[in-house]
Amino acid sequence: MVKLVSMWKRNPDKTEEECEDHYLKVHTELAKKALANVPGFRKYVQNKVISQAINNYNDTANPEQVEPDYDRFVEIYFDDAESLEKALDTPEMRACYKDHPNFMNTKIPRNLVIYEVLEVIPLEKNDE
Repeated sequence: MVKLVSMWKRNPDKTEEECEDHYLKVHTELAKKALANVPGFRKYVQNKVISQAINNYNDTANPEQVEPDYDRFVEIYFDDAESLEKALDTPEMRACYKDHPNFMNTKIPRNLVIYEVLEVIPLEKNDE
């Protein structure tokens, strides 16, 4: 399995509410449309950053609360890298990218950080 993780800051020219409203009502639907029929697509997870703390290795008891580096990130899961590549190369996905300025700060360097990761779960607890 391959997981794509994308992170961003909200558009500073809009309120947080405007960005959230557009992201949840418009962009989410564009993303669902872009991913729905891609062979090998598995899961789309949205994450809203509530807070961020940094921890000094030498002082683990006192993590420092800081302004979050990013406001949101998504995780998109695929069977393999080929499925990911196919998903990114569609007109529907290009429409998603064109929509980014409506909620995302696209004027800063690193305005969208994308990681392709290999997820390994060495332990998982399933409460039943």
